[in-house]
Amino acid sequence: MKAPVLLWALVVGGCASIQSVALTAPSPPPVRPAEVAAASPPRALSPPRALSPQPELPPPAPPPPMPPPPVSPPAAAPAPARPAPPPAETPAPPAPPPLVLAPQVSSEDEQRIQGQAQRRIDGTERLVRQIDQRRLADDQQQNLLTIQSFLTKAKEALSERDMQRAMTLADKAFLLADELFRRLR
Repeated sequence: MKAPVLLWALVVGGCASIQSVALTAPSPPPVRPAEVAAASPPRALSPPRALSPQPELPPPAPPPPMPPPPVSPPAAAPAPARPAPPPAETPAPPAPPPLVLAPQVSSEDEQRIQGQAQRRIDGTERLVRQIDQRRLADDQQQNLLTIQSFLTKAKEALSERDMQRAMTLADKAFLLADELFRRLR
């Protein structure tokens, strides 16, 4: 309790030393050498003063002479250049077999799948001919174009002897054509 009273007495009564401290300006920040160099104009250099006379030293000795480079024996005359023999004809490597992404099937299976794909293509074309294109709505017209595209690609696959692809495309075309035909009945 004594400390707050003393503090209050100092604040109310005032103290000369506190007021003088509070009224003095803060000291400026310390000056850095780089700031002094930048702020002051360049000074002319004065000749250095000798503090004490120093004895003169003799000039340094010159470096020893370099020995001459070793002399190599005279070179022999180069041999006349002979024409290089023609490179041996190397046969071109055989072309790699085409990559087959479809699984390998025997020739019997290939013929069977080819027959199935051709029958499926023929059946799909018969269904498409039975569809009256004038009665088709816009989405049905789009389905008919898709069917025709599948048929074209299936025939291309048959000519390329890609029987699995031909069968898959022919099946898709047939299923779409059959669905479209049933809806129009």
